[in-house]
Amino acid sequence: MRSQFIPRALILVLVMSAICATTLGMVGCGGGASSGGGTDPTTGYTIQLTVIPDRINVTNGGSALVQVLVWDPTESDPTKIYKSGGVVALTASIGTLGAASLTTGSNGAASTTLTPKSTTATGNGKVTASVGGSYVFVNVEFYKTL
Repeated sequence: MRSQFIPRALILVLVMSAICATTLGMVGCGGGASSGGGTDPTTGYTIQLTVIPDRINVTNGGSALVQVLVWDPTESDPTKIYKSGGVVALTASIGTLGAASLTTGSNGAASTTLTPKSTTATGNGKVTASVGGSYVFVNVEFYKTL
């Protein structure tokens, strides 16, 4: 009898799709940016950072959802891939984060918001997420309508 298994990459895509569909249902899943692949040399955990949308209008008080996902790519048991209790530090070069540190839940995910600092501050910046000795970042644009 041949054993059946689901590749970890497919599981990640399915979980991220489910998180996007449930968590972001009101916002939608388009217009965002995602960065992943940063692996902490101490724990071996990998981090994914997503910012939706990645363009924020400062004129009308726009905001973005910042979401992190932490998993262990070496884990062979699909039920243990996603890491709960992972502490992720966040920084933003432009804008204000709802939290500077997040702890992942049982699905390995956690989220906060990114909002403009003012209705006049525009430019390009980065949101950075780090776990242990690893980090990933996403570029975000703050713009103003005329």
